[in-house]
Amino acid sequence: MALLGTKFTMQNNFFIKPFREAGIEVCRPSENNQSIIHQKIVDELENGIVKKETKQQLMTIINKMVQKDHLDGAVLGCTELSLILGQEDFKNIQVFDIAQVQIKAAVDQLLKKLK
Repeated sequence: MALLGTKFTMQNNFFIKPFREAGIEVCRPSENNQSIIHQKIVDELENGIVKKETKQQLMTIINKMVQKDHLDGAVLGCTELSLILGQEDFKNIQVFDIAQVQIKAAVDQLLKKLK
């Protein structure tokens, strides 16, 4: 599973630990690619700037990781990444949008408490 997000997300274990505990290996982009991803999130996406070139660059990073490390999925570990990437951009891997995962978990918890 590839993990994309801000440097803080990619360099710390709070996302990686639950996956590893579930037996799922998580791969991080190279340090250079982590810097690129972080910069695109902070300078562009967080400011509502969505560029075609950025989308292509992020897709290239993910596709190279998938091919090199034989990955079957990618976690968009920053809510802004779903502004530019989604499942429709990748045919051979599963894409997990952390915003959708968090929303589903919150709704599930709420529904449990209401029962």
